[in-house]
Amino acid sequence: MKVVFIVGKRYMPREWLGVMYLSAILKENDFDVTVCPTDAERVREEVNGGPPAVLAYSMPTLVAAQYLQFNREIRGKLKNRVWSVFGGPHPTYYPEMVEEEGVDAICRGEGEDAFLEFMTLLREGRSPVNCRNWHVKDEEGNIHRNPLRPLRENLDDLPFPDRTLFRPPHFMPLSFMAGRGCPYGCTYCFNRAYNKLYGLKKPSLRRRSVDSVVAELEQLKASGQALAFQSVDDIFCFPPIEWLEEFAEKYTARVGLPLGGNVRANLVNRDVARVMKQAGFFAVAMGVECGNEEVRKKILKRHMSNEMIVNAGLTLREAGIRVSTYNLLGLPGGSFEVDLETLKLNLAFKPIHGIAFILGAYKGTEIHDIAQAMGMLSEDFVQEMRDTSKEMYGWHPHLRFKDEREALRVENLHKLFGLTIGFPFLYRFLPWLSDRRWTRFYGFLSVWYFRFILVVQILALTGAIRRSGYLGKYLASWFSRNGQTKGKIDAAEHA
Repeated sequence: MKVVFIVGKRYMPREWLGVMYLSAILKENDFDVTVCPTDAERVREEVNGGPPAVLAYSMPTLVAAQYLQFNREIRGKLKNRVWSVFGGPHPTYYPEMVEEEGVDAICRGEGEDAFLEFMTLLREGRSPVNCRNWHVKDEEGNIHRNPLRPLRENLDDLPFPDRTLFRPPHFMPLSFMAGRGCPYGCTYCFNRAYNKLYGLKKPSLRRRSVDSVVAELEQLKASGQALAFQSVDDIFCFPPIEWLEEFAEKYTARVGLPLGGNVRANLVNRDVARVMKQAGFFAVAMGVECGNEEVRKKILKRHMSNEMIVNAGLTLREAGIRVSTYNLLGLPGGSFEVDLETLKLNLAFKPIHGIAFILGAYKGTEIHDIAQAMGMLSEDFVQEMRDTSKEMYGWHPHLRFKDEREALRVENLHKLFGLTIGFPFLYRFLPWLSDRRWTRFYGFLSVWYFRFILVVQILALTGAIRRSGYLGKYLASWFSRNGQTKGKIDAAEHA
């Protein structure tokens, strides 16, 4: 059988690690796997006239409406019978979507073993209606809702992600994961709901061995695909520090390319910063989220002080690691003044850039329940969240504020946040600027300033790559690969 992963056109240049892991385990078991953008003609070419196919969608909430609509349209244009299956965050936390027209099955939770079993049953001509993790419609339209299987304990047994599916820009770091899960209970994060879904009594944190992680990155470097790497773990610097020290030693000896990743302020100290720098981390992102200690602790349940956050930022900078931050605006129990405190806290340690999001209180998260209890969720909140496929996450408010002025100020501050970190003199003017109805203009400035910061980061990354002594080898490999590809095309045209 054939599996066709469907990914939105605008998202194709990105690496979707979840899809890449699923593809790897399917290919390891002799399934035909490909990926297509949301382009009806491309999908028809892949499916019509071939073996039975499964259209697979990995779906965050922001693209749910777009993918469901595309699926309904494409099913009517295909000659072959197909299964349309959905996995990822949205089906996991909105399992009722299995009732939607054109949805044959949804997978909840971790997908590698569940999808492999599902596909194996289909290949063998057996019904998947009793497959764990899956909610499946039978031929009569009845829905079979199955329990979850336990989480996979040994991540080293998984094949490395399938890097043939996506082609990110060659100057961008390739992403990887050293582990899954997080021991913290931040109210806005899915991890708390995920642990509850699996009935875990304590938070789950599963980590690959250092040898497994380094072997994957070493293989990518040898293939000539990588200039640098970006860890997309929730937090890379989890204790014990011995894991990090072993990683630094083996990674620098066998790979030695620049790294990026995420850190948490209460886990950062001089030893951690030193080892991360030794490993090759040239940049990290750190969650500040809120500058008011009371709101941060009571509403977000992030138990750390402002002093701890500032010291972490300064410690990383002193180690020679570039720091950017994540921040949340428009919080339940917060205010415009609280959001200004968040910006002021950033300015205390001068990150390279501060990325701000207007809170989206997703179903399944504790902050969703907090916002609901405070009357901040509109009746059509879920539909609003589904209809934002053309927007960046956290670009507009989705919660109710006490009045129109408060909503305007939050939205304007969001657009001015990163600019003010770059130009701190703007801070004193923010109360006045945030009252102006110039949101579109601020948005324009914000986008272009972010692009400028991206260029600065790419130049800094290029400098780090050059210092590693690998840039010349990578360019030679890149020209060699592209020359071979062009040669094959020329030969085919003259045949």
